[in-house]
This record gives sequence, structure tokens and C-alpha cells, in this order.
Amino acid sequence: MYTQKLKVNTGLPIFPISAALLVKQTPISMPAGSRRHHVLWVNDGEMSLTINNVTHTLQKNTGIIFRANTPIKYFSADDRELTTSWITFKGGDQLIEYSCIEKYLIFKCPPDMDARAQELHNFIIQENPDILKSSETYRWVSELLNCIAKKEPSVSEMVRAYLYQNFFKQLSLDDIAAAVGINKFSLCRIYKNETGYQIIYDLKRIRCEKASHLLVHTAMSIQEIGHVCGYVDSDYFSKNFKSYMKCTPSEYRKKCNSKENIQE
Repeated sequence: MYTQKLKVNTGLPIFPISAALLVKQTPISMPAGSRRHHVLWVNDGEMSLTINNVTHTLQKNTGIIFRANTPIKYFSADDRELTTSWITFKGGDQLIEYSCIEKYLIFKCPPDMDARAQELHNFIIQENPDILKSSETYRWVSELLNCIAKKEPSVSEMVRAYLYQNFFKQLSLDDIAAAVGINKFSLCRIYKNETGYQIIYDLKRIRCEKASHLLVHTAMSIQEIGHVCGYVDSDYFSKNFKSYMKCTPSEYRKKCNSKENIQE
């Protein structure tokens, strides 16, 4: 068994928390989910897994990526020895969102899954700078997601990918419709049916999430943050931020900075 607990550096966009390879798996129950994202896969045996009140059986060379705060429990499906491996990390929400993983995704392991995980594990347990550990973890997660999430994208997936790539621009429904090649009226109807949300709401959500990260992790002014998140008018930015986050940008920054000072 190989496992390594790692220090969290919240200033980095993604950071590995733990890694374990070829572990004899004991029953796990997390009713409130974990505080980190997980990539978990079965090396040998059969796993019974219940996530979001849905039960699945994972066979050898099958895995699951599940997001932080997702209720889950898993154990050997037939009382025989169950061997698993996992990588956990914080951050990387952009990658997961871009891959359109709402809560979790079950996948067939790529042929080099164990070898690539071993390479990452060996790198992150060494005395490498945190920024390099972050970079290697980003590469590992992005390559895995690119491999396992390959499929014909739905309309909403194409729209969300476009929004994440262009949220900083002045976007209209006409722009978005042209990018995905669908009439804007049909686009709005399909998107609402597939996601339950309006496109403009999701654009606001993405912009506010980006802004909240910049408010905490940079010294940029509120006007500057609004501008890089696609808002020309800082007052309009503050109004949209408050409607989504339930507080103004300055209140959010002050609240988060206060929490960090208390933790220190």
C-alpha cells in the first residue's frame, strides 16, 4: 500500500490531498460527502457503491470520479477482498465543470490508469515545490477527464463549454447560438429542458464564481475583477454578484479574509 497525506495550499487552483494505490478496501461511509474531489477505481474484486441514493456495482478496472460534498458509501459487493486505488484533490472545479460532471461519473479505466497514477503518486510525495505538484495534478486530472468524458456533447454541454471559455467577453444569446450552431429560440428551450436553468443565469453563475475566487486570492480592485469577468459597469457587476452570492463583492472579500485570519 502506498499513501501520502499532503499539505493543502489554497492559493493554488488545484492541489493533491492524498494518494493510495492497491489498497485493501474497508467499508467507507460519508453521509455528508468529502471535502475533496475523488478519483477512485477498482483494481480487484467487486464494489457496491451508493451515491446520491443510487446504487451501482463497480467491477475490476472500473472507476468513479465524484465531487466534494457528494454523499457516498462503498464496500465489497460479495465479502471477498476488494482492492482499490484513489487520488483526491482540492480545487480543479473548472476542469470538472468543463467536463459537465454534475455530481459523479462512472468510467472504464484507461489501459495506463495504474501506471499514470503511480507516476503522479511518486511525484507528489517527493520534495517538489507546491506549484509543480499543482501543475502535475492538473495535467493528470485533465488528461483523465479528456479520456473518460469523450462522447458526443449535448447542447447544454456545448453551451457551458463555450461559457467557461468566453465568460470574460461581452456575450449575447446571438453570440452563443452562433457558436453552437442553433437558432437562439430553440437553444434557450433546449438548454432549459436539459439543465433546468436559463443560459443567462448560468453565465452569471460562472462569472460570479470566477469573481469570488479573484476576490479572495488576488489584490485586484472590485472594478478590475468585474471587468475581467465580463462586466463593463462595476455597479452592474456588484448588483449581479449580490443577487447570486447574497452579499456585495466587498462584503464577500471582507468575510473571506476574516475567516482566513481566524484560521491562522
